[in-house]
Amino acid sequence: MKRHLIVIYVAVVVLVLAGRTAWQNCMWEILSSVSSAAIIVAILIIGWRVIRLQPDAGDEIMLKGELLATTRVVIIVICVGALIAGFGDTFGRYIFGCR
Repeated sequence: MKRHLIVIYVAVVVLVLAGRTAWQNCMWEILSSVSSAAIIVAILIIGWRVIRLQPDAGDEIMLKGELLATTRVVIIVICVGALIAGFGDTFGRYIFGCR
């Protein structure tokens, strides 16, 4: 669980720094690019155990305990990241403006 929190905190800090840079330079496209990269890295770090799973031909994967929590966090990160990557430049420009 510590890994989840560390990755989420790092992603938030990176997005805040990218937002500040975008606000100062009035280049909100930076936020979309950085958020896409942050989301990919976060998914790879958090979901590495899920990605490595290889069921046999007839097996089913049962998500229990920590693996279920990891999968939930990955899905939330994907949703939030897609929202920021898709609309970050639009919302940033109209809500925060430029310096």
